[in-house]
Amino acid sequence: MCDMDLAVARLIKALDNHEKILVLGDYDVDGITSVALVVSYLRPLAEAPDTPEEQSRFQPYIPDRHREGYGISMQAVDFAKAHGFHLVISLDCGVKAVEQVAYANELSLDFIICDHHLPGEALPAAVAVLDPKRLDCSYPYPDLSGCGVGFKLLQGLTERLGLPLAPLYAQLDLVTVSIAADVVPVTGENRILAAHGLRRFNVTQAAAAQAALPTAEHAAADTPDGPA
Repeated sequence: MCDMDLAVARLIKALDNHEKILVLGDYDVDGITSVALVVSYLRPLAEAPDTPEEQSRFQPYIPDRHREGYGISMQAVDFAKAHGFHLVISLDCGVKAVEQVAYANELSLDFIICDHHLPGEALPAAVAVLDPKRLDCSYPYPDLSGCGVGFKLLQGLTERLGLPLAPLYAQLDLVTVSIAADVVPVTGENRILAAHGLRRFNVTQAAAAQAALPTAEHAAADTPDGPA
């Protein structure tokens, strides 16, 4: 995916330097599952993941839909700066946040954008913009959910670090919820991700995942051995 190398490199730098990372998602189900996926996966990668200090390095942020509206707000950028964050990962939003990211750059605050919506005429000047719908992106499947794009970022990080992928694949129930809730096509890679996520329903007690099961039943059951 276009900019994946840049995104992974910046994320590794943040992990190595013990930087504070704000994980921002939209307020819908796709955004919330995206934030849950990224925060829950990154926290165990900290050197001392069980300490409060390390836990606080990775903070979720869901904007208030009435006060901030959709996507990245100036208030969110101000919050990140005021609370000492160095990097913001935006999920299911941000591909059109040109002004907000420009403002963040003025504050020396880096952004990695993970989105699946159509971009505008210009991309934000973020460290990386991951979006399979970018016109200059040759990623073969453009219909990922926002959580799916976040999953691909974590997959790229995991592979770069040489870590086993099984712990990441164990979180595919969240990706499946996002696919069902955001009504993206259950074809191609989404079909594979959803099928493997559905298998996680047999071992997970996640309430959100269980609630989404009837909606996601149409996803594939006969798929390859692992996600693409």
